Amino acid sequence: MVIPLAAGSGILLFIFHANFFGGNEIAARLSGPCSVQAVVLNDKFQLPVFLDTHFIYSFSPVPGANKLNIRLTEAPTAKVKLLISAYRVQLK
Repeated sequence: MVIPLAAGSGILLFIFHANFFGGNEIAARLSGPCSVQAVVLNDKFQLPVFLDTHFIYSFSPVPGANKLNIRLTEAPTAKVKLLISAYRVQLK
């Protein structure tokens, strides 16, 4: 269920490059090279918050089912693991 957003608020989508280690340890990064080329939600491109990096995107889900497609660069030998999370934010 998507709750309507108040003025000055929105949702940000974070796409971390992640390394998962044994147990409960995860190393995630939001800097450096990024394999994400584009984020498409319900057939609409989502815009990166910072134009020089593709780790954080504006995100506009709709009520009901949503279809998220994350396009990655082609790197046949790379094993990219992504940790994806969305957060509601409010300007103050």
